[in-house]
Amino acid sequence: MYKLKNLLQNKSLLLFDFDGTIANTEWIQWMSFNEALKPFGVEISDKYFKTRLMSLHTEEICLRLMKDYNIDFDIDTFYNKKRPLLLNLFKQENLQPFPYFNEILNEYKNNRRFAILSSGYTERINAMLDIWKLSNVFDTILSVSDTKISKKEFLSSTQKYLKESPQNIVYFEDANTNLALGKEFGITTVGIEHDFNIGKIDKVNADFIIDCKSYPKINKNHERII
Repeated sequence: MYKLKNLLQNKSLLLFDFDGTIANTEWIQWMSFNEALKPFGVEISDKYFKTRLMSLHTEEICLRLMKDYNIDFDIDTFYNKKRPLLLNLFKQENLQPFPYFNEILNEYKNNRRFAILSSGYTERINAMLDIWKLSNVFDTILSVSDTKISKKEFLSSTQKYLKESPQNIVYFEDANTNLALGKEFGITTVGIEHDFNIGKIDKVNADFIIDCKSYPKINKNHERII
């Protein structure tokens, strides 16, 4: 698809969300939350995860769970229990990056900067990048959970946080609200559609949409996007 290649032309920074954007992690996140919530007798549905938790940072997720299910726990203790469950599921399922990401990496790794802007913790992101042998790809990882700085603040001040002006950035993201923020601040946006956000990306907010639905079931026959 030539439109995406044209969008990437003359851009110097490719900025990626992590969960649901670089890889199909959302369903594993959902499974790991259910494992961690077992001692509280709580099991969340995929619908609840999609509509109530996706795209929130860790503290917001925990506060919402406590409120919605009338339970109480220490957030740091809960996360420390959940993190190894999540990484074990990643390994068990042999989760890999979406094919589109590998194509973009192979095409542009020598002449573009790569960075991550995620709601998740840097420690967990780095652990996954180590597994995929991608630790040296990204020169910057911005974490909402670690810094308590919102994605809106990061995207509104890219020169400060990424040393790059908005017009030189392409932002890959699976959350419609965050794509809208990118557009608001003059950033070129690419929406990632997968099984957990079908129909949720507004074309007004995405200059291009990449269809990753049903991956990894169809990863051997996916359509090239660049």
